[in-house]
Amino acid sequence: MDRPFPFPHQRLNAWRVALELVTQVKTLCERIPRGYRNVADHMLRAAVNTALLLAEGANRLTAGQKRQRFGEARGEVGEVAGGAQVAAALGLVPPPRPSGSSTRRAASRRC
Repeated sequence: MDRPFPFPHQRLNAWRVALELVTQVKTLCERIPRGYRNVADHMLRAAVNTALLLAEGANRLTAGQKRQRFGEARGEVGEVAGGAQVAAALGLVPPPRPSGSSTRRAASRRC
């Protein structure tokens, strides 16, 4: 029997938003010059970890395990935001959009 979502994380709106975050961070990181690759690499790694931790948490069995992974994912997305702010402060990229962006609002309503 085919299910539309073979893995639990694929049902999460947060998962879809995290995938969008990964692609947006990759595009942003491509603009950062070579001498600052450590900032770009850190942001991209944190964005990828956000998505992977959400997937792992959704596929865990106990509430405690889920809570731990989701909390870690929240920490990782904070690193992405911090990295974007550092890159903007250094003049490497445009300043981040205000925190009330439509993607964030839509995600918070669905989760």
